[in-house]
Amino acid sequence: MNSIKILDNSYKQQIIQLERIKNKIGGLKKDDAYAKSFEESLDKYFGNSPNYLIYGSLENDKVVSLLFQSFIMSKRIWVIPYMFTLQFSDKFKFQEHSLGDLVSKAMEVAEARGFKTYYYALAEKYGEVYLKKWLQTNYKDLGFYDAAIEATIPANTVPEDNLYCHLLGNKSVNVPMNIHVRTYKQEITRGYGNITDIEKDCSFKNFNEVYTIDK
Repeated sequence: MNSIKILDNSYKQQIIQLERIKNKIGGLKKDDAYAKSFEESLDKYFGNSPNYLIYGSLENDKVVSLLFQSFIMSKRIWVIPYMFTLQFSDKFKFQEHSLGDLVSKAMEVAEARGFKTYYYALAEKYGEVYLKKWLQTNYKDLGFYDAAIEATIPANTVPEDNLYCHLLGNKSVNVPMNIHVRTYKQEITRGYGNITDIEKDCSFKNFNEVYTIDK
């Protein structure tokens, strides 16, 4: 069984290598500018801010799947800017490749902080396939969230909304993109206000910014 943890910079090269395996992300073809932006963004995720987290699924300390989580404090939302796996294929299933576990863990952390809404961007043509794969999982978290497409960004268009622009890497892309949003259905009660186990096991983040922690 794979273990899941918040990754520090000792995993940096594994993360870069995993990101390089696929030539697309979210249905978009990657370019040199994307690769440079991705590698530069790692520094903030390896810093001590608790608002930038990389969850890794590890098999014998080898990273096999990744999920990036960024909290936007001013809007009280969080986003998934990147998600990767070694094992993606036409027969891909969330529950067989640890990504479902990573999404569930990110939800757990967000709910403990009182964040009810998260966003991600996906090429329009892949939206139905992604949703179908997700609904095939048996994760209990599915029942707690409503899912919707908040906006569709036409091809070769830079969105005016700052959040949408952030999700698209601050540039126009050559295919239509859907902005997906998932919202917790009720007042959050699951673990609210309590630091999660995965955060307790992470020593390089300053979680005092988020929780009142007894020394």
